[in-house]
Amino acid sequence: MDYMITELNEFEVTLKQDIARNYKNLSFDYDNFITKMKKDIENIINDALSTDEIKIHLALQYNILKSKWIILNNRIQSHNLRYGTVHEELVMKAYIMSQFIGFIEKYLELTQKKSIDTFLSNYNEILNASLFLVTLNHNDLIIEPKEIKIFEPKKVVIKKRNKQRS
Repeated sequence: MDYMITELNEFEVTLKQDIARNYKNLSFDYDNFITKMKKDIENIINDALSTDEIKIHLALQYNILKSKWIILNNRIQSHNLRYGTVHEELVMKAYIMSQFIGFIEKYLELTQKKSIDTFLSNYNEILNASLFLVTLNHNDLIIEPKEIKIFEPKKVVIKKRNKQRS
């Protein structure tokens, strides 16, 4: 377990150096964000009674981080569409989170990783598929948002063209 803490500490230093070198003038306090994420993983390792328990808890942490990463990416896309600008803090959080996801991955069993990734990809598809209600009313195709509000809901009606007879 000590080797995991050593690798985690080295990872934290390297990640902070990488960001400091490649991303100048950030207004987002990435240093504290990285430290908090590192501390969460460190606590998992230190509090565990066995290597098996560490693997189980790291798999759960992987699931949590992957879920948060998906949410961040959706928020980034929504912000870009709504304002036409990049939200620096969200992008940096997503980048940092992806680095921690990669760090945790190396400690997971392949079956754990595949199960979590499959679950999250299916869950994401289910959510995306259920955002709109599509109905056919007479000759009109009606697309309307369901209760989930991502943007201001607007109903769209696509009228069927009348065929002109010759």
